[in-house]
Amino acid sequence: MVRIPGLQGTWTIPLLAVVCSILITVYFSGDRSSSGPSPANIERVTTQVRERLRARWRDHVRQLAALNAEMQQLREERLSLLDQGLYKETFLAIAAETHSPVDISLLAAAGDPEASLWTVFEAAKALELQMINAYRDVRAVDNAIQLEVPAVDAVSWVKVVPPRRRELDRAELDRPVISRLDELDSFRHQVLIGASELDAMVQQGGRILDRLREGEGTQQGEIIHLVGRPGGGSDAGNTLRPNELDLSDPVGDGGFEATPGRVIDGRGERNDWMYVDKWYVMGPFPNQFRTHRDASFLPETVVDLDNVTIGMDDQEIRWRYWDAQAVRIEPAFAPRQCVYYAWTEVWIEEAGRYWVAMGSDDFGKVWINGDLVWTSSYQNKTWRANERMQEVELRQGLNEILFRCENNGGTMGWSVVIATMPNH
Repeated sequence: MVRIPGLQGTWTIPLLAVVCSILITVYFSGDRSSSGPSPANIERVTTQVRERLRARWRDHVRQLAALNAEMQQLREERLSLLDQGLYKETFLAIAAETHSPVDISLLAAAGDPEASLWTVFEAAKALELQMINAYRDVRAVDNAIQLEVPAVDAVSWVKVVPPRRRELDRAELDRPVISRLDELDSFRHQVLIGASELDAMVQQGGRILDRLREGEGTQQGEIIHLVGRPGGGSDAGNTLRPNELDLSDPVGDGGFEATPGRVIDGRGERNDWMYVDKWYVMGPFPNQFRTHRDASFLPETVVDLDNVTIGMDDQEIRWRYWDAQAVRIEPAFAPRQCVYYAWTEVWIEEAGRYWVAMGSDDFGKVWINGDLVWTSSYQNKTWRANERMQEVELRQGLNEILFRCENNGGTMGWSVVIATMPNH
């Protein structure tokens, strides 16, 4: 784990809840009437909490800035291994097209001691995006070195999903005056979300850097001679194996009578279904007492199939390839109160809107091509393949799917079933 000088632990949800509760108790004690706390006391509490939070959140920004600076340095070191001239310029141009847009103005605004909580939070998100952009460039150069291919080709082999951080309600978080209990509750809810996300940003940024440090010292000083035109492709690198993009024999799925596979070639019937059977899976991540239900673990920030991170019980976990034999994906090891992620690609011959069925046991989320398309209910529940049926816009070619599934007790499992014809 990356250690930042002066860092004295992280700001967690339980600690935040305790601090807020203590402040409220202190200010409200001895001054309660039959109608509840006075507006003046509520305003005084939120002012105190906001001042403390601003200092804490700005500390997170400073930590992220230090992590980002180290990542940028690693990026420059990797880029120095490339030949100067046309091919390096081409590599940088192609790499820039894969970058997530970053609002640089937020970084300067966060330096203001009076910056709003919302501005500080958005600055942290901008720093994280800068770090992820640099990370993708580093991995592209590493792939080029290790696989001995043109770096411009290696860019497309690193699967990076832009960070999916929750949006904070600016009006609720930065409300000038909070004088009612319902406003205070809304404010505290936004604070809990922001604190959870900031904590995750710092932790995951450190883990990504740890991963890159592990590979330092290999093939240092080697000059990559870029040959050939940019573009092209290969079946190597961080993607599912192309020879597995095929259909297998049908199996029972409890009603869909779906065929397993990852290719929809447009030759099916309108009532045909395909369940996605080949995945990369990472887990378990900890979720004791569901405290991380709304937190984002590493796969929600970056999907790099070479990544190793820390999961439940401080154990190393990595992406593992699964070829499922049934609609329901079931981890062999599914401890209580844990989270798993599954990532895959589906090939679509004809772009359009397709019916997609999703189900999870228990809480689940699904992203398709980076967009959150489904969030299940939070209640404990059994798996149903048709728990959610909706139309989703799928593009021609490869479409990425990321599934997050939580187990709160008992069994767990998830599934994605797709209609084999677009819904014209």
